[in-house]
Amino acid sequence: MKMMNKKLLTIIIGASLLPTMANADIDGTPLPTKIKTSSRVEATTELYSVGHRPVIDIKSWHKTVDGKQSDITSTSILTSRMLIGPKNGQEIFDYDNNFGANEQSLYECDIYLVDENNNEHQIENNYQGCIRDSFDKIEYPISDSALGYFIKFNIIKKTNPTSTTGYTAVPSSSLTYTYITPVKITGEFEAEKSIFSLNPQKINADNIDTSNLIFIPKDKFGNTMSGMAKVIKFSIKDHNGNTPSTPDITLSHIEEHAPGEYTASLKGTLNGEYTIEPSIDGKMTGINKKIILSDRDKSSFRVAFVEVNGHKIKVDRNNNDSPDDDVVTIPSVFAGAKLSIYLEGGNPSYKIKTEESSSMYASVSMTDPDTHSATVTVNKHFVNSKDGAISLRVQDSHQYEFTFNIKFDEYFLSLDKMVSQEKGEQLCEKNGYVLPYLGTFGDPSGVFGKGSLSASTLLWGGYDKYGFNNARELHWTASGFVSDTALTYRLSKPQNSNIPYGIARERSSAHHIICKKSF
Repeated sequence: MKMMNKKLLTIIIGASLLPTMANADIDGTPLPTKIKTSSRVEATTELYSVGHRPVIDIKSWHKTVDGKQSDITSTSILTSRMLIGPKNGQEIFDYDNNFGANEQSLYECDIYLVDENNNEHQIENNYQGCIRDSFDKIEYPISDSALGYFIKFNIIKKTNPTSTTGYTAVPSSSLTYTYITPVKITGEFEAEKSIFSLNPQKINADNIDTSNLIFIPKDKFGNTMSGMAKVIKFSIKDHNGNTPSTPDITLSHIEEHAPGEYTASLKGTLNGEYTIEPSIDGKMTGINKKIILSDRDKSSFRVAFVEVNGHKIKVDRNNNDSPDDDVVTIPSVFAGAKLSIYLEGGNPSYKIKTEESSSMYASVSMTDPDTHSATVTVNKHFVNSKDGAISLRVQDSHQYEFTFNIKFDEYFLSLDKMVSQEKGEQLCEKNGYVLPYLGTFGDPSGVFGKGSLSASTLLWGGYDKYGFNNARELHWTASGFVSDTALTYRLSKPQNSNIPYGIARERSSAHHIICKKSF
């Protein structure tokens, strides 16, 4: 074969799909498999011009991924040679080997692969004719429907205007450029290779919870199908095969989140099971998933415990499935403290507000911007247990709201009780709780247990913790306030405490009972 006008080019291809050409006789053997890479692929070629039948020798393929280059095929041998136009094309259309101004300017664009034995094997027939002009860009596609790709060879032939009219066999003043562009063929949709998912498959029918739909259509080659957001739809049917209306079921706008990946979100207010199936250009894909919308399970969204100054107090369920009947009982001496409310699973309540009848007893602090939690501050010291109750409206992060009750109990002694040391142990049992008796000692200025007790006329005072330290050495201090004739003592700032204590109250008595309750 006569080779002339040899040129060496490096062809850079910014694509992710490319074939490797086998250096062997391909009679009876499949065409090369495709190569996928997330970066660029380069091919080194040698170009020849023989009459009007361009010759392309591909010497090597290599790819560069993340800055690292690796060979796809050897650089030392001829990978493949391609010829454009049949052997006899030149003689048929250009008898004198010179396309003159008045001669036929059309030749067949069949493409041939030349093996190592110099045998030519036609790749595909019946390409449209190639028209030559003074400046002509001709696309020569090589395609293989079994592999899902084709390559466009763009042969640009430019004739120097100063040369003789026409394109000669060995043009001294003409250039031939070859550009190789891999083009992925989008084949027909194939359901078996495609992916459709939704997560989660069960949501609350509260128009807040959402399920994410992801559809990745693929063709028969396993290629994703991009640019189809306008023709992809999601069909939603109830158990009767009917399409629910909005806002019973609401579907967001479908977007191509990534090339070939289409997403949407679904929410609704109507209980039921629904079947969702994507379609492409009005044709159902045959892939479907089911989703269930149901009322929120209230039993799983309720208060688990209340934290008071670092102490966790569990909730009394009252053997009821409704969170509205839940109540927590805490000592009255905690009045004035901040109460943090935690839901099942350990999450803090998202929002709290007081019922109208309870607003005089408690107030809600600002929501924590980091955890979205809120706390309740009790602003009334309850004199009697019958007064010590507040109702709150508690909300979780999904805006589910329920009533929660807090009761402040005088587990201790009534104001009109005169208590002696001998009876103290009996009187420390209240409302079913057995509160360990610690003793009655002296007056406000006397010794109290192993610690000291000091009197004070502070109405509220600042305190953070209640109880004794972990070693239970019973070292503590107390402060109190005078209200009418009632003298109240409360524990104040014991260190490392995890056990709350209450102090019994009496009317002008020199005896004081300490009752302990572990939570």
